[in-house]
Amino acid sequence: MNQPADLSSTDEGQGVLFQRAVILGTCTLVTILYAMTVTIANVSLPQMQGALSATQDQITWVVTFNIVATAVATPLSGWLVGRFGRRRLLIYAISGFAVASLACGLANSLGTLIFFRVLQGVFGAPLAPVCQAIVQSTFPRHMYAKAMAFFGMGVIIGPIIGPVAGGYLSEAYSWRWVFFMIVPFTLLALMAVLAFIRDTSTRITVRFDWTGFLALSVALTCLQITLDRGQRADWFDSYEIIILTCLAVGALYIFLAHVTTTDRPFLRPALFKDRNFVIGVMLMFIFGLLNFTPITLLPTLLQNLRGYPDSVIGYVLAIRGL
Repeated sequence: MNQPADLSSTDEGQGVLFQRAVILGTCTLVTILYAMTVTIANVSLPQMQGALSATQDQITWVVTFNIVATAVATPLSGWLVGRFGRRRLLIYAISGFAVASLACGLANSLGTLIFFRVLQGVFGAPLAPVCQAIVQSTFPRHMYAKAMAFFGMGVIIGPIIGPVAGGYLSEAYSWRWVFFMIVPFTLLALMAVLAFIRDTSTRITVRFDWTGFLALSVALTCLQITLDRGQRADWFDSYEIIILTCLAVGALYIFLAHVTTTDRPFLRPALFKDRNFVIGVMLMFIFGLLNFTPITLLPTLLQNLRGYPDSVIGYVLAIRGL
C-alpha cells in the first residue's frame, strides 16, 4: 500500500537532484565563459598591436582596462540583485556581454576596442558572484563543499581554455575571431539561464553609496592610466601625469573621508579589523600582481623575440590555469 508513495517520493527526490544539477551546470558554464574571456585576448595582443597601429604600452590597455572595469563594477552586484533579482540581472549581464564581445571583434581602432572591452568587463562583473550566490541558495548546507568544488572548476577551466582557443583562432584566422567565438557560447549560456534559473531571491531596494563608489572608481581609473602612461610620458615631467595623479589622490582622499563618516559606506571600515580578511586581501593583491603582469608581456616577448606561433603561446599561457 505504501509503494506508490515511496515511488512518488523517490521521483520527487530525483527531480530535485536533477534540478540542482542543471542549475549548478548552468552557473558553472557562465563562470567558465567569463573566466575564459579574461585571458582569451592576451595571446592576440601582438596581432592587435600591428593591426591597430598601437605601441606596446597602449595595447596592454586592452587587458588592464577590462580588469579595472571588472574590479570597479563587481561591488555593484549586490545592489543590482536587490533591484532586479538574480535571474533578470544574469539575463541583462549576459546579453550585454554578448553585444560587447561582438563589438570588440568589429572594432576598427584601439579606442573603440578599449571602450567595448570596458563594457565587457562591466557586464561580466556580476556573472561570477551572482552565480555563486545562486549555487549557495540552491544546495543545502551539507552539500556546499561538493557544489562549490564543482562550481570552482569554472574558474580553473576558463583560464586554460581561453589562451588555447585564442591562440588557435588568432593564428588560423585573425584576432577578431577571438571575440567572435565568445558570442555563440554567450547565447548558449543565456538560453540555459532562461530555461533553468528561477528567481527565488527577495528583492530589497537598499540605498547605495554612490559617492563612495564614484570616488573609488575615479581613483582606480586615474591610477591605472598613470601607471600605463607614466613611463612613456616621462612621469612627472608631464602635466598629464601630474593631473592624473592629483585626481587619483584627491578621489582617494574623498573616498576615505566619506566611508569613515557616513552611516552606510560603500566599503565598511570595520571589515579591516578582521585579521583574516586583511590577510586574504593582501594575498589576493600579491597573487594578482604576480598572475596578471606576465600575461600582457609574455605574448609579445614570445612572438616578436622568440618567434613562437600564437597557438604555442596559447599553450604556454594555459599552464597558468593549472
